[in-house]
Amino acid sequence: MLVLRILGSLLASIALLAILLYVFLNVHPAAWEYARQFSAGRAPEPLLGVYDGTLLAPPLPTSWKGKVFRPDGTGANRVGDAESYPFRHAIRDDRLVLDYAQDANPWWLKQIEDQIVAQEDGSLLGRITLRVGPWRMPLGWFTIVPAAP
Repeated sequence: MLVLRILGSLLASIALLAILLYVFLNVHPAAWEYARQFSAGRAPEPLLGVYDGTLLAPPLPTSWKGKVFRPDGTGANRVGDAESYPFRHAIRDDRLVLDYAQDANPWWLKQIEDQIVAQEDGSLLGRITLRVGPWRMPLGWFTIVPAAP
């Protein structure tokens, strides 16, 4: 019985932390505007090559530089001077979805899914989401642009 109470308390604590994290990441002043822009977006033209990225919200220091997209439906993040955290990309639900559930990625990253849309002006807006069953919980926002040659 004690084990069940401890387990119940642990699960309740994890749920509370998840809710607090969700609220923290989505109360950023610009997050609502990014969500509005994202919902008005559409699937981008196929992305190929190297893209420079900017993390919009939450504004955290990061060594993330952007993404690389390959024609075979794979890609990777540019972190520092290396390519890390591979993904598969495909158009789904009128957006480009980047799936990190790849063997080479750490367990915590396999539940992450990036979604990218093209906005009216042609710019690319991305949403970082956590997969929880059929739901997607937004964790952050970014933009990418083709890298200068």
